[in-house]
Amino acid sequence: MRKSLLLTALTGAATLAATFYANAQPYGGGPAGGGYGHGYGMMGYGFGPGPIGLIIMAVVLIAIIVGVVWLVRSLAAPHAHYLAPKRSAGLDVLEERYARGEVPREEYLEKKKDILG
Repeated sequence: MRKSLLLTALTGAATLAATFYANAQPYGGGPAGGGYGHGYGMMGYGFGPGPIGLIIMAVVLIAIIVGVVWLVRSLAAPHAHYLAPKRSAGLDVLEERYARGEVPREEYLEKKKDILG
């Protein structure tokens, strides 16, 4: 659920970034580079979304990069809560001795309690 939500957010951010990039092209974003007014862009004032649009595009691009890095790390690294807890080597030896009948039940339970704390 969490990863599908992240993937949806990243897809939306990529679409938004592509839209800003398309609008930031010289001469507007229409077919054959046509825009409105004279000169560059809409009404002849420079290009595309201007400095605020470029800042938003940079923030979206950084968010995409951070999201991809987080996703790769979360998929690649094993999580501690998925791993079985490590067993004590002493407990393994005690269980083997109990299974062979070398240790009586009362002694086994007492030592097991001591080992597990």
